[in-house]
Amino acid sequence: QIDAIRAEAAKRNAPIHILIDVIHVLQYLHHAAHILHNDDTDAAVAEWALTILNGRSADVVDHLAAAAATRNDPEDRKKIGETV
Repeated sequence: QIDAIRAEAAKRNAPIHILIDVIHVLQYLHHAAHILHNDDTDAAVAEWALTILNGRSADVVDHLAAAAATRNDPEDRKKIGETV
């Protein structure tokens, strides 16, 4: 979606600023980290959040999608998939 927004803005030569709802992003990341790392979630959430804030959200999405694919429990895969 962000690529589409940027493309439309470029067509119109319009500067844009993209804002994210950090609180909800952190909640989703914490949920995924809890599934993947049980009780040791803080380091994973911090790493992923910093990656997102540095403009590399696709890296986090790719990581979570790959992690979900390795889970044996279909419910875990579904829950992680819901976060990305």
